[in-house]
Amino acid sequence: MLNAMQSEFITAARSKDWVKTAAVKHAFRIAVLPVVSYSGPMLATADRFLCHREHFSIPGIGVFLVNSSLNRDYTVVVSLSLLYAILLIG
Repeated sequence: MLNAMQSEFITAARSKDWVKTAAVKHAFRIAVLPVVSYSGPMLATADRFLCHREHFSIPGIGVFLVNSSLNRDYTVVVSLSLLYAILLIG
């Protein structure tokens, strides 16, 4: 947020006597982009932070993907890859 507040378009907006809240709102739109773009892969790998595998012995999508690729079950590999891609994009 500090880098966005020191950018050129915020400086130009302040020189045009913008209200500080409007400048902060526009800087927030720029500052939130890296957070949003990183949150997709972070949430996709969030299963390692959850303890459902250790406590309940429930395998995740990655275990099914590895086992199906070792067993050469291509339909499961393609479907799980598509599911992972949809979760990552979503």
